[in-house]
Amino acid sequence: MKKFTVSLLTAMIFVVVSMLNCFSVFAEQQEMSMSISREEYEKIADIPTVASDISIEADNKTYSFYSQLNGNNKAAYDAMEASWLEPNTAPIIYTLTDKVTFNCESTDINSWTEEQTAEFWGHVFATFQTGQVAFEYDNPQVFWYDKNKMQVSIASSSRYSFREGCYVITVTKVQLTPAVKEVLGDEETALEAQNFLLDKIETFEIKGDDYYSKIKYMHDYIANAVTYDITAPYTDTAYGMFVDPYSIICEGYSEAMVMLCRKENIPCISVIGNVNADTNIAHMWNYIMMEDGNWYALDATWDDLDKENNPVKYQYFLNGSDNFFKNHTEDNEYVTPGFVYPELSASDYVYKVTETTPVVTTSVSTTLTETTTTEVTTTLVSTESENTTTKALITSVTSVQTTDASISEAVTTTVTSQTETTEPIENILKGDFNKNGILDIGDLISIQKKLTKLEPIEKVDFEYELNGDNKLNIWDYIILIRLLKV
Repeated sequence: MKKFTVSLLTAMIFVVVSMLNCFSVFAEQQEMSMSISREEYEKIADIPTVASDISIEADNKTYSFYSQLNGNNKAAYDAMEASWLEPNTAPIIYTLTDKVTFNCESTDINSWTEEQTAEFWGHVFATFQTGQVAFEYDNPQVFWYDKNKMQVSIASSSRYSFREGCYVITVTKVQLTPAVKEVLGDEETALEAQNFLLDKIETFEIKGDDYYSKIKYMHDYIANAVTYDITAPYTDTAYGMFVDPYSIICEGYSEAMVMLCRKENIPCISVIGNVNADTNIAHMWNYIMMEDGNWYALDATWDDLDKENNPVKYQYFLNGSDNFFKNHTEDNEYVTPGFVYPELSASDYVYKVTETTPVVTTSVSTTLTETTTTEVTTTLVSTESENTTTKALITSVTSVQTTDASISEAVTTTVTSQTETTEPIENILKGDFNKNGILDIGDLISIQKKLTKLEPIEKVDFEYELNGDNKLNIWDYIILIRLLKV
């Protein structure tokens, strides 16, 4: 009997031990609620301390930030999109698809070390940080909330694990409560500002017949409209381009390009890089997909010289990776952990126009029965000087003889009118850069040489410029091509 009792006791102990091994967490569950502001978190840790799991690689032709997010960040993105497209400070709540667990010796967060607190909130921030960046990239019109004032709260539970000898906190839901930027004041003012920006973009007239000319127009307009100023009130948004003091920083340049390109259905995204973790400073630029299906880089910030006489350069205008990555480095761990950006073309974008149309000849005659059709291939090339890169258009011409009485008559009228002019300075023929009294291929060659610095640009040349900006530049060349219909 004694032997049987001992055996039974041994069996019972074995069962209890087995149960402990199988169900190592069995203490009563307790509900927990904790919160922190992003501003408070930044004081104790870099963001994010835990990288989000980027799960899907982007298609190079149909690029998407959203497709790269994991389940938690997609849930956060969806909640933001449902509520934050217009100013709204009501909390948003998303349920974690992959719950966050954290081991600790006490459920009293006040007893944790600073390192433990930073680690815990790092896991929480990783559930929405990348999704928030993707949401902002996709929606540059959402500039109304203050990231640092955003409050982060969690719904969680805790259990004691006998196996681990500690408490296990499980986070199931996250709540984000935004705050309107102080400079905007309240939701109503923020909504007025957002609507103002959207209206400005909607009514913005973009000139050009193809991606290149439209992008160049946007690029030049932004550079001429704004100055770079980190102290201005709306520096980090395209909104700052349209309101006094018309000053922005790289984020504003980049977001303005995204919104304007989107208006023209030109694929364009913002990219963060050149991160200095010590100073907490980063840079932002754009990647744009051109008609050839390749992606190119554009840095409107660094192309804006903020100078009255020469405010724009084209050193970082539609660059390929070989040139652009000499001084630009994409971020993939500090602000946007793991994002896969589109692969850039290795070489810079080459602008080509191939067209066969009638054009006037260089011969002057009172009766013109023969004209020339010209096939023109226009290529954008770069010539580097000490401080900048000048991009010029190089033209190759192939002439084919043809006859057309109506065209001949029109040409004869034009030529006669110009040859009879005795005071050319008072009756300037715009675009007549070789000053022979007619618009012809010689003018294209003349401006080409001036833009590539093979010939000097003289003061009188500005009398013949075509786009009304009192400068001699590539845009005058393009307009001349259209006037000649080459």
